[in-house]
Amino acid sequence: MKYVYAINVIIWLLMSVLSDAQFGVPNPKEKTVEATVDENGNVETENPYAEMAIRLQSVAPIDIQDAVDIAAVLLAAQADPDTRAMIEKLKGDEGATLEALAKEVTAMEIVHGLKQSLDELKAIETLFANPERAVVAMEKDGMIDKKKVDFYKKNPDVLADETRKGVYFGFVSMAVAGGYLE
Repeated sequence: MKYVYAINVIIWLLMSVLSDAQFGVPNPKEKTVEATVDENGNVETENPYAEMAIRLQSVAPIDIQDAVDIAAVLLAAQADPDTRAMIEKLKGDEGATLEALAKEVTAMEIVHGLKQSLDELKAIETLFANPERAVVAMEKDGMIDKKKVDFYKKNPDVLADETRKGVYFGFVSMAVAGGYLE
């Protein structure tokens, strides 16, 4: 249950950060991000979102908005104690699985997986704006175990939380495997 709370906090932080950052689009009235490249080719800037976004874009051809959005979630996840505990548990319980995943997929596939997970998190928020309709839609698409349909119809918020939790777990797992969260 604590992970559901952590996920909700991360989503709230994401929405706060993204709305404050105008969804990653720089406000022309604000100072632009200045970055330098050191002798090893590493980008240095005072903006952690920019650093992470540049790192993500250097691995996969994603647009800047997606890179900033992923960076916002990654940085919020790094700061969240419940997510930190989940990462430690992942490394312990499923460390071999994460290592195998890291060897099996390319860095580009990991970034695309992070983007896909973030897109799914955003879609969940849209879908569950009307929880009852979301249950019906997910049932129609065969996404709900038939044995649990009646329960979810009575408790659509549980389905929303479980769905968020599953996607967030995938996001964090992919980020750990890719070395974006440690």
